[in-house]
Amino acid sequence: MSRKNVRAANAAFRKSAIPAALLSATLLSACATQRPPQISYDSDVPPLPPVPAALTDERPRPLHIPPAWTPSHGGAAANSPTARVANANAAARVEPRREGYYNAIQIYPWSEGALYQVYTAPGQITDIALEPGESLTGAGPIAAGDTARWIIGDTESGSGITRRVHVLVKPTRPDIMTNLVITTDRRIYMLELRAGANPYMPAVAWAYPQPPASQRQAVPATPVIPAAAARNYRYAL
Repeated sequence: MSRKNVRAANAAFRKSAIPAALLSATLLSACATQRPPQISYDSDVPPLPPVPAALTDERPRPLHIPPAWTPSHGGAAANSPTARVANANAAARVEPRREGYYNAIQIYPWSEGALYQVYTAPGQITDIALEPGESLTGAGPIAAGDTARWIIGDTESGSGITRRVHVLVKPTRPDIMTNLVITTDRRIYMLELRAGANPYMPAVAWAYPQPPASQRQAVPATPVIPAAAARNYRYAL
């Protein structure tokens, strides 16, 4: 190629390169001046729906559930007031039953106003166990009709929700009887203590009905994770 042709080719290249360079500079300038769009993040993200608390009863379960006791309503009819009282008391007495035994423990079904029978013997202690967590109340929570011939005391076992009050009774002689009233923060126990030469009941306890929902302890349930479509990831750190 001659020098004349080389000069002509260089001139043509310069003429085509200059507009391309100017266009590139213009595009770069436009990119530098255009900022990314502003994204509006949520300022108030709604909270997760509340999780309902589960009502649970954490009290220890009884060792044995005896057959239910049907409350009486006065017993047999009578003509005199004293006979009506005697019949009502007789109908309210709850005697030990084979179905109520768990080993040597007689477990009575709890019923308000029932007269629970406890058979004792001299030289032997009978343990009257209250409900776990139950506490004696008042200035004289344990009252007996005959305190001269009966030895009565109380003690405790366990701790926390397993803490349990035990009322211990022992007659000083056979062929005597008295009544015993125990007041607690949950109920009133009415018992009739009968002493004989033998046999004796080593232990007495109760099976209680399920408490109402208002008295059960509310324990928060495990939170529920929302579905993937309901989750919100539009946040920044």
